Amino acid sequence: MNRYSECEWVSIHVDVIKIINGKPELESTVDVDVKHQMTLKANSAH
Repeated sequence: MNRYSECEWVSIHVDVIKIINGKPELESTVDVDVKHQMTLKANSAH
């Protein structure tokens, strides 16, 4: 990592809920690791 680039790992948990007869029920869950990578142009202010 430096002032022009960044790399970050983020863990995400999602609950999938299904409405059955007007009541929410847990249908499934998802756990994922996401990599966020960003690189900026060193010679640009934008």
